[in-house]
Amino acid sequence: MPYASLIWAGRRRQRNTDPPHEVPVDACIGELGLAQRHYLGATPPFIKSPNPALDDYREAFGVAVHLTEAEVPDGWQAGWYVIPSTDLTVDAARRVLGQYPLTPRDPWIAPWQRPEKR
Repeated sequence: MPYASLIWAGRRRQRNTDPPHEVPVDACIGELGLAQRHYLGATPPFIKSPNPALDDYREAFGVAVHLTEAEVPDGWQAGWYVIPSTDLTVDAARRVLGQYPLTPRDPWIAPWQRPEKR
C-alpha cells in the first residue's frame, strides 16, 4: 500500500508525533484528494523553508504520498506526490491518516543507503 505522511517545510524526515501510514490508493484519491497534479517526482519531497528559525513552530506543509510502480493507477507516474495543506487541511489529513495502519517503511531512504542489520 502507498506510504502517506504529513511533511513540514524545511524537514526532510518526519516528526515522531505524526508517523507514516499505509493508505490504500483508492483512499488516497477519495479521502485525501490525491490527484495527478500533485506529482512531485521520483525523489522524496523537500520543501525549502522560508525561515528555518521558525521550522519547529510550523504546521505541516501537506501530505506526502509515495506510490510504487505496482501501486500507481493507470496513467499515473510512480514516485512522490504532495497534497498541499491548501488542498487538504492538516486536521482533515490527520483524521484520514489515523484510520489506517502505521508503517515502518521509509521510502525516504533508498535500499542501498539503509544500514545493514546486525
